[in-house]
Amino acid sequence: MKGKDMDIIAPIYQKWQNKEQLTEMDFMSLYKEDRRLWNKTGWNEEPEKDFRIEQMKKEINIKKELAALFNCDEKQISTTQEEALSGDIIYHYGDIVLPWLTIDELKFPQYLGGDLWLAFLCEFQKLQLPENMGGNLVLRCVDRAEGLQLPKYIRGYLDLRSLKTAKGVKFPKYVKGMVILSSLTTTEGLELPEHMEGGVDLSQVIRAKGFKFPKHMKGNIDLCRLSSDDGNAYGLELPEHMEGNIDFGWRFKSAKGVKFPKYMQGKLILLYLQSPEGLELPEHMKGEVYLNLHTVQGVKFPEHMEGIIDLRNLNSFEGAILPHTKEGRNQLLEAVMKGECNKSSLIESLKQEYQKHPLDGQEDMNDSYNQHFGKIKQKKLK
Repeated sequence: MKGKDMDIIAPIYQKWQNKEQLTEMDFMSLYKEDRRLWNKTGWNEEPEKDFRIEQMKKEINIKKELAALFNCDEKQISTTQEEALSGDIIYHYGDIVLPWLTIDELKFPQYLGGDLWLAFLCEFQKLQLPENMGGNLVLRCVDRAEGLQLPKYIRGYLDLRSLKTAKGVKFPKYVKGMVILSSLTTTEGLELPEHMEGGVDLSQVIRAKGFKFPKHMKGNIDLCRLSSDDGNAYGLELPEHMEGNIDFGWRFKSAKGVKFPKYMQGKLILLYLQSPEGLELPEHMKGEVYLNLHTVQGVKFPEHMEGIIDLRNLNSFEGAILPHTKEGRNQLLEAVMKGECNKSSLIESLKQEYQKHPLDGQEDMNDSYNQHFGKIKQKKLK
């Protein structure tokens, strides 16, 4: 075991060796890692094992430890699916997989350490889902979920791929994995979890007028069918802090009224924009920006840029709002040169814009800029 896998188990194993109380998260991590090793085993192969997990499984009384942790009777802890569905269970150590279930009268444990698969369940009037889950929640056939009480915490992904409307759906506070909402065509009524670390699939959404994403988000945002026609994207607010990619497709032709992240690490794909009006790129950008514009009149470029800006159809920076520091301007130049573009034209245009708009109190810095442009010109220009 190396790297990331060892990081998961090592601190738990050390706590156990030191006879410290393991937490709910420790048990969830143990179960998930044990299952991951089993699942990655090929057909007709001996399952891969971690000696530390095997040792702990052999010596730990799971029911006793979890009963003490949740202050309940050992009978209220389950380790098999049959026990988990018997009723009055506080915590289930494992998965519950009921892919063909079509009725909703089952009462699930209050806490679930693994996954819950209800792939074909459509009705949920009497459904009581766990409050806290350590794995994935799969509800692939639910197309309307008004009144459905989802778990508060899901430490896996949430699969609601058939959901047609988000009205009346109370989403979890926290989802570690992706939220799959690939049948929604509008964000009306949608309130995403406050904390998301796996991104969201909104690949069929056409209308997102006035929709606000959580302020902080990790993972990718798929908005590949979002339309900017008829104000469908006006008032859209993307996360203020974004770690992941944002993908806009062929229907997104205008960024007017759209608030982009202030801090972003990832890819920002805007290849189908036809107008620069209202476009303000992230103030701090680490990653890649893709634009297909013929003019950047009024476009506000990042103050701090690490990565690539792809401007394949641009020949001039005339009218662009440029960074307000020397460092920012040099970073912009380098980012542009790393992308696909007419390098000779853009170098000259950017130099002219920098000279036309000198930094406050630094009008005589052209020599310094010339040195930087000189270094860039020494590189191979396409």
